[in-house]
Amino acid sequence: MCPQPRPGAPTAYPAIYLGCHYSNCSPGFSPRQISSFSNASSSISLSYPSSGTWDAAYDIWLNADTNVSGVQDTEIMIWLNRQGNIQPIGSQTATVNLGGRSWAVWTGSNGQNNVVSYVSSSPITSYSFNVRDFITDTFSRGSQYGNTSWYLTSIQAGFEPWIGGVGLTVNSFSASVGGSAPTTGAPTTRPPTTRPPTTAPPTTGGGGQSGTCSATYNQTGSWQGGYQAEVTVRNNGSSTLNGWTVRLGLAGGQSIQNLWNGVNSGTSGSISVRNQSYNGSIGANGTTTFGYVANGSGSTPSLSCTSP
Repeated sequence: MCPQPRPGAPTAYPAIYLGCHYSNCSPGFSPRQISSFSNASSSISLSYPSSGTWDAAYDIWLNADTNVSGVQDTEIMIWLNRQGNIQPIGSQTATVNLGGRSWAVWTGSNGQNNVVSYVSSSPITSYSFNVRDFITDTFSRGSQYGNTSWYLTSIQAGFEPWIGGVGLTVNSFSASVGGSAPTTGAPTTRPPTTRPPTTAPPTTGGGGQSGTCSATYNQTGSWQGGYQAEVTVRNNGSSTLNGWTVRLGLAGGQSIQNLWNGVNSGTSGSISVRNQSYNGSIGANGTTTFGYVANGSGSTPSLSCTSP
């Protein structure tokens, strides 16, 4: 979303999801045509700090087709809580009762996709609901938001911090679509191409290589007392790489709070991150990424990468 009236985008988009995010799909998931299911259940439990400027929200992404390689056509946001001088894209156009609660409905566009936001008048720390209810109401807002021939591509939930944010916590999350088995999803950063870039340019640097495996570091966001980073793992060989491990040397005072698309041993000092089951295989000259949110300053860590 684009904050109003506070200028600039959030500094990070830590989230957890069921679905497909820029071609990375949860195991066993493919975009689901909305006409094919009547229930898409989700539940969440969260904890919040008492300071800072941030929101806690679901992002539900819809697309006219099954292409998940880029920005999707419609974004549904369900604002569970917010703090500070921020508000959704567009303007308030309605009030509606859904999922046992009352919501202020905001509609608009961020220039790349349409956005319908449902804003709770009071903080929600736990919620269970049928996502399909919000999809149906979104379609009633106008044909530009889609119809039942469109596809649900992901159900995401997490936070957008502008200032502070230490203590924002997803205690539990589950989602299933049309009777599929519930999943806790895979953490991700929300698509930066759907919102304006952060005011601070990313810091790029650091790299390590062993054999056919190499790793490079990007700082993708920062705020007082913390930062977000992404590490790209590359297969420099001419055959498929099966499995990788990246060793990170974090500076003093840095500690990882959340990490996604990898499995880490330790949170500070010298740690290792190995692949998940779904991203261990990298084709010749291909890449995959993992990311993390950490406390401390975003100085570039030492990096090395090894493969079996």
